[in-house]
Amino acid sequence: MHSWTETCTPLFRMRQVFENEQLTLFKIEGALTPQNAEVWEEEFTLIMQRVDHPMIFDCASLSTTSHELMNILKNFMSANMYFLNLPTPTRNMLRSAGLGSRVLD
Repeated sequence: MHSWTETCTPLFRMRQVFENEQLTLFKIEGALTPQNAEVWEEEFTLIMQRVDHPMIFDCASLSTTSHELMNILKNFMSANMYFLNLPTPTRNMLRSAGLGSRVLD
């Protein structure tokens, strides 16, 4: 028998909080884990198909990250994507991956 914590996928949410002709702001909340990385990839794919102007992802409520984030971002990173309020370890991972210009301090 599996425990509740073994069968439960950690939750996250990406929601649009602002948009005009020049910018879209998304708020990312929750956790990125190996268990839900595929769902994150699907969300980024949908966003990239829909939005063609600069996007800022506010990560102030991102509680947990993992190295899966780097793989996802390497696949989907565009010149229009910026990240705000990243946890220090995530910010350092992006900078070490050569994506430091996408980090807003």
